[in-house]
Amino acid sequence: MKQGEAATATFGLTEAARRYLLGADKGEGLFFARGGRIPLRVVASPAEHELITTAPRELATISADPAGREGGDRRRSARESGTTAANGGGR
Repeated sequence: MKQGEAATATFGLTEAARRYLLGADKGEGLFFARGGRIPLRVVASPAEHELITTAPRELATISADPAGREGGDRRRSARESGTTAANGGGR
């Protein structure tokens, strides 16, 4: 069974929802709540993205920060400060 067919059967998706998911970009999906489904787009703030990225090119850029800070130091300071989009740090 193909991935799209498996998701359709597992989650009881309509054809429209299935098409939406198959064409969704990174960070997009459907949020299931109280029997309904709504489109959802998740966007990380720059600080959050820096904390969670695993892309080798981005990690190299972070490590080669012109300010002279190591990527690990920046990651630790953002984590220690508690800066997240959820608490207003991503605005």
